[in-house]
Amino acid sequence: MKKDLLLGIIMLAVGSGVFYFAMTSKNIDFFTVNSLDQQTQTPAPQATDKAKISLSPTPTAKPEISLIEKLKKANNAIKNGELEYASTLLENEEHTEHVLEILIKATLGQGMYFDAEQYTKELVSLNNSKKNIKQYAEILLLSGKVADAKTLLPLLNDTDHKLFYEMIIAVTENNHEVVQLSAENILNSKSSEKYKKSAQIFIDIYKTYESFRDGSPDYLTLMLGNALKTLKFHELTIIYIKPILEKNPNYRDAWIVIGNSYLELRKYEIAEKMLEKAVSLDPSHPISPYLLGITLYEEGQTEDAISQLKTAVKNGYTPRYKAEKQIGDMYFGIEKFKDALEHYQYVLEQGEPTLGDYSKATFIALQKLKVPSLGRSFAENAIIDFSNNPTALSLKGWALLEAGNLVTAKEYIEDLAVKYPASLEVILLVGKLREAEENYQSAFDLYKKCYDTGSVSGNAIYIECAQEYERLRKELQK
Repeated sequence: MKKDLLLGIIMLAVGSGVFYFAMTSKNIDFFTVNSLDQQTQTPAPQATDKAKISLSPTPTAKPEISLIEKLKKANNAIKNGELEYASTLLENEEHTEHVLEILIKATLGQGMYFDAEQYTKELVSLNNSKKNIKQYAEILLLSGKVADAKTLLPLLNDTDHKLFYEMIIAVTENNHEVVQLSAENILNSKSSEKYKKSAQIFIDIYKTYESFRDGSPDYLTLMLGNALKTLKFHELTIIYIKPILEKNPNYRDAWIVIGNSYLELRKYEIAEKMLEKAVSLDPSHPISPYLLGITLYEEGQTEDAISQLKTAVKNGYTPRYKAEKQIGDMYFGIEKFKDALEHYQYVLEQGEPTLGDYSKATFIALQKLKVPSLGRSFAENAIIDFSNNPTALSLKGWALLEAGNLVTAKEYIEDLAVKYPASLEVILLVGKLREAEENYQSAFDLYKKCYDTGSVSGNAIYIECAQEYERLRKELQK
């Protein structure tokens, strides 16, 4: 079979040219799809009419695109989780309102609060709408700048947002009466469900604390700080909880909460120290080694990261399948595919698998272990969980091609092409089918169509299509 068709399918399944795997309120960028199988050498297709194939230039070089096209691409990149790419697209453009709005989204998503703050300040100077002022106030709070955020509150006569920000600020000032009053007012108002859920968190915290008559004030501070972390105010969490550790350096849970916030802010060296302290205080706890494992991975210490995650599983981390998924993804990244599959199988059987999990398990079974029956089994289970999804359906087509059953594969794949003519992974799959049939001109055209369509829409699978196009072009020139 030709070079790793599943690369493109996985790329689409995870929504990006880069795999992202879930952790606590965070995605970790760890492995480019294009490096899945760099060792694979693809033999040139054997055909007697290579000279008849029209060789057009590689589609990898694209002309300069307009600002409107860049804005569309950047928006699609943000939807696909490609935040850095979105920022890069617009970094040299004039800072119009539309450009600034996208840059704010991209930098916020990367935890780059300082940059987001500067962009928002520019945006407010161009348009001081209530919407922009509200966003500026929130970003200031995300940056831990409470005093600056407070100066904007009088400009917000929108009760919905104003009450929420007043509640957050009151937490940082230990003004418990205002926190509870603001939370109650939010629950009794026409506020959004998002704000009502946030308010309920604080109401529940005070009820929990009051149920413990001898509860330590530090316990209340810890719960409130953890709530700030849950709401992604990580800088505020750190500022708020640090005094606890100054008084009680052996408070395990405080180290965990503050370490988690540093992790979310991508301050990995500090997070590692905090979480190592938590592990040393209680080696039997499941959460601290889990978070430490994620941190170590981000620092490039994959083997140590896996060891910590296995400790978390041993200590009873729940839900277990999330830790198993992390371990599988890490083994996948260092190309220990058999080990990765062991952990993916737990996720597929006991957890809540994503289409990306099925794609990676299928890839390992077909491309690495060379067990077509196992790969087909994964693909068919993916179809059960994700019925009528062209990516899941394409996995089965790829399994049929790998099994060498060209007649059955042809019937199945051509049926997919009729049902999903616009699906890029189906177009890529049909291209591989045509190549297997030695219909190289058709394969060539399909790879180009996949590339052209994907590069306009921002769908990351176009990268794989371009690579297949270029590979075939070079092979046909031999």
